Amino acid sequence: MKTHDNKKVEMASVTYDLVKGDFAPDDASDIVNELFNTKINYHKLKNLSQLIRTESKDSHQIDRITELRSTQQQSKELMKQARETGKSIRLYSTISIELI
Repeated sequence: MKTHDNKKVEMASVTYDLVKGDFAPDDASDIVNELFNTKINYHKLKNLSQLIRTESKDSHQIDRITELRSTQQQSKELMKQARETGKSIRLYSTISIELI
């Protein structure tokens, strides 16, 4: 919510640019891997929390970790291709937040 003249203004959705620009392959790789690792660690912690509370794994978290690792590996291959061909990487990463 934004305040304007001491009144609350509801925003139904917003979009933010997290990453935007052209990068050398090594820099792009660092940025992308950090994003993936952060999300993977988030899901690992959620799964661990569930495991501690209920003594059972959270299948959603496990599935998401698997999906993220697979996608991360694909991105590593693309970064490798860029390095081998001497190309730069253009990254765009946005986050959209909606009130539902």
